[in-house]
Amino acid sequence: MTEEGYYDSKSTPESPRWQTIVVEFVEAFNQPILLSALREKFSPEELILVRTGNRLSVMPISEAVAQKILAMKMV
Repeated sequence: MTEEGYYDSKSTPESPRWQTIVVEFVEAFNQPILLSALREKFSPEELILVRTGNRLSVMPISEAVAQKILAMKMV
């Protein structure tokens, strides 16, 4: 068992099988951004979420996509 209390026998520090990210709340948007608005702004190649059959989840996005989403914030 590791000091974090989790053990995976197939994972090593040199070749980890799991990744952890740290997120924190920064600010709330005045209104939610609808999926339809994201589909208008992004192609499926830019944002995996807008591909047919995908569910909202934690997924990687590029810095450029993140900046475009932040720019969609309604003031």
